[in-house]
Amino acid sequence: MFLTRMALDMSHEETQHLIRSPQLQYAKVLDAFDQKDSLPQVLWRIDSLDGRLWFVMLSRLRPDLHAFHLACGYQGVFPSWHTIDYDDLLDEIDIKEPHFFELCAIPVKPLTSPSHPIASPTALRNWLKGRSKKSGFRLLSLTSLTSCWKLVDGKYLLFAWWEGKLEIEDLSRFTEATYRGLGYGHDLGAGLLTLSHTDFWGF
Repeated sequence: MFLTRMALDMSHEETQHLIRSPQLQYAKVLDAFDQKDSLPQVLWRIDSLDGRLWFVMLSRLRPDLHAFHLACGYQGVFPSWHTIDYDDLLDEIDIKEPHFFELCAIPVKPLTSPSHPIASPTALRNWLKGRSKKSGFRLLSLTSLTSCWKLVDGKYLLFAWWEGKLEIEDLSRFTEATYRGLGYGHDLGAGLLTLSHTDFWGF
């Protein structure tokens, strides 16, 4: 698996459209691969870090973001994206140590109105705890938990973001869950769980 991130230049009009449109994000993902008709599942999300927005992608194939870079990346920086072998990272981690993580997921199926009990912080925390048992990790703490409703194709989707610490209890199950994604809407920019490291990107 390959983990990729690209800095998004908000001065581009197309970037502004991109962050509001899961469909446009999906189109950019497809453009990064030759095997569009038989492309294995790709997970992605948009992160905010160091005052910038980053497009983060997990894929079984190595992506080529040249076109994406020209449309939405910083033109003075080339390449504005970086890809690492995520399999190597997971193979080298110490499962006895707690790890920082980030997750964006849609915990419920699309709804006809922006209202659902799971939207409360307590319910979202419990939802992740419930998924963690099946996904090979234990939730230790949360440092950030936010959510918002988005209207997509006439349906309301609850996007939620978790940050905190976890402990891996079963690396095989954790790896499978990471590749499969959590929750719903994997083709809409949700489901991507990653461990947070400050030094593996190389820039």
